[in-house]
Amino acid sequence: MIYIAIILSLIAAIFLLSCCGKSKAVDTSVQDKVIKMDSLISDFINDTIKPLYSKKQIELKLKKLANTPPPTDLAMGAMCYSPSMIDTSSVSYICPICGEKTIYKFGVYSYSFNDDLEYGISAARREVSKIRGVNIKLDETQFCSHCRIVDIDQPQLGVWINIAGERDTNKIYGITYRDLKLLTEFFDDKLKYTDDYDYEYPLVERLDRLEELLGIRIDK
Repeated sequence: MIYIAIILSLIAAIFLLSCCGKSKAVDTSVQDKVIKMDSLISDFINDTIKPLYSKKQIELKLKKLANTPPPTDLAMGAMCYSPSMIDTSSVSYICPICGEKTIYKFGVYSYSFNDDLEYGISAARREVSKIRGVNIKLDETQFCSHCRIVDIDQPQLGVWINIAGERDTNKIYGITYRDLKLLTEFFDDKLKYTDDYDYEYPLVERLDRLEELLGIRIDK
């Protein structure tokens, strides 16, 4: 009986040691996965979040652009594009704020307005999402018959820009997605900007427009 008891005790001890070993192996595996996930989160944050510029920093960036010799290696764009056919009847605008629909008849407004309404607003939304360095908001409320405060003859896109540490927000209307592309190039420290036909131009040529959009004037 004593021998049987000893044998049973040894078997129980081996079983317990085996279970503990497996438990530690599982815990290590879980820990490795957590560490890897934390690393991925860290990489994601570092790649997407950029600091906001102060007014002084933006002034210095504008002065640097003004004093840097304009580039001469400018790409020539396409010689011509086939004109796009625009529906001449009407277009429906869906407000991103209230979700209501406003229908515009194309015969009432100018060609440029019709083009901006059909393509420009969606392009502006894409461009504004690329801008880093300032608090920025695209204002489309004039296009929505439910959200606009007063009736106007021809709605315009607006952009609101607030610089970190400043109480005032610069609000400017009559902007297009091309203006937003200028801001993207500026905050990305580019010296060129590209037009709709892929022609490149010195960004310094649009310095006045950048100042107007940002609400900052520098001594030239």
